[in-house]
Amino acid sequence: MLISGCSINDLRVAAIRNPFPESDKVVAGTLHEPDALRADLDWFCQLQLETAPDLEKHARLDHVARTRDRLKASIDRPLDRRRFSALVNELAASYGVGHIYTFVPTAEWNAWVAGGGRLPSYRFIDDGSALSLRAKDGVESLPEDATLVSFAGVDAAELRGRLRSMVSSETEASLRDSIARSAAVDLWSMGLEAPYRILLRDASGAMIEIDDPGVVASTHSNPFDVATSAEGGAGSSGQPSKLPWSFRWVGDASGEDIGLLTWDSMSSGTEAAWAKELDRVFTELESRKARGLIVDIRANGGGNSENGELLLASVSDRPYRLFGGKLWKRSQAYEEYMERSLVWWASLSRPLFLGDYGRLAFGEQIWINKDEPIAVNPDIRRRFDGPSALLIGPGTYSSARMTADVAKTFQMMLVVGRPTGARANELGDVGYAQLPNSGLIVSFCTAYFLGASGAPENGGPVEPDILVPDDDGGARAVEVAIKALRERDAIPR
Repeated sequence: MLISGCSINDLRVAAIRNPFPESDKVVAGTLHEPDALRADLDWFCQLQLETAPDLEKHARLDHVARTRDRLKASIDRPLDRRRFSALVNELAASYGVGHIYTFVPTAEWNAWVAGGGRLPSYRFIDDGSALSLRAKDGVESLPEDATLVSFAGVDAAELRGRLRSMVSSETEASLRDSIARSAAVDLWSMGLEAPYRILLRDASGAMIEIDDPGVVASTHSNPFDVATSAEGGAGSSGQPSKLPWSFRWVGDASGEDIGLLTWDSMSSGTEAAWAKELDRVFTELESRKARGLIVDIRANGGGNSENGELLLASVSDRPYRLFGGKLWKRSQAYEEYMERSLVWWASLSRPLFLGDYGRLAFGEQIWINKDEPIAVNPDIRRRFDGPSALLIGPGTYSSARMTADVAKTFQMMLVVGRPTGARANELGDVGYAQLPNSGLIVSFCTAYFLGASGAPENGGPVEPDILVPDDDGGARAVEVAIKALRERDAIPR
């Protein structure tokens, strides 16, 4: 549909604005008094209770209360937002809900980077029992069979416990995957600085000391600027944004005739660009007579589920539904967030699309699309007739998890890899707020989703059709998918 030369996706992007523009004006290093920070922790917990439906059924509230009280007692001096963010991270993680988290304070991070801040040269790996280090690209490897004793003066076992306590995750696999991706930032929030003294013990028992000078850190953009710049045009900086997907041809000894589309984000604001990318990919698949398509969402943290629906309905003509029901709770915090997020004309038109939800009082909740029948979307036509596979793993989250769930439930794509990091039934539909004293930006959930099957008891992650237990996000799952697609392509259609 076009209106004055603009698509609906163009209008959606134009309707979004940064809800927290004042967060960019914070003076880095400002100290906040203990009582104000303790009040922020209380406010955070109250926010979650007021916004999430039936939170007591889906979160560990007793554990949350104990964690909050312990963290409040630990604040014995004024803290800046860098150090306080570590406490809020731990409180958020105590819920055991992947969509409850806090953002890195951008002003403090960028001031640290500008001052020469350096991150560790190693990735942190949690194997389920111990913490180890793996050199990043271009960094000399550590001695084989050496075990980590301490890092930057912190005992390895203690450090592992602290890192695990700061990760918002729903499964053990997701927790480990998140540590590998977020440990460096969590160490920053703990106040650790380069050079990092690493103490190892080799196979003979001898101690090895390494002073890691670290690697240069990159600045962070305001996370709410993404929606306005993700179209691939000029963002807030006036520079083209890097789109979160790439395409190449893969295969085996018989030839490279299978397309591999790596897709790392479904973020709102990319809808139009994603539709154009799929047009380009399907045209290329047809022109080269592709024997299969692999879509890799192993590192996709989600975004707009409509992007996932467009992919699935383009490779399959099976009927489906995106979820089995949505329990939606109305709250003042979510209304305020939406009011701040939308330009005036979009905010005025929003009530037209809310239906019965818009008539709820704050604190009330309602089921939306409960047990909706499966159907084919008449607005999306199938674009590729060959076999297709979807790669998933612990980094597959939120709307990406929803896409995997639909693909698996309705057999729209062959699902390969490891279980998703999020459960099929989960809290989501995220809003954001600022803690009243520190100004840190935190998330909250407004809805509980039943997975595509609609089964309330389906509390686990999305399981692949073909499990690749040794997949580390690299080539192994791609190789398995290629072999499976070869076999499917040989079956007459």
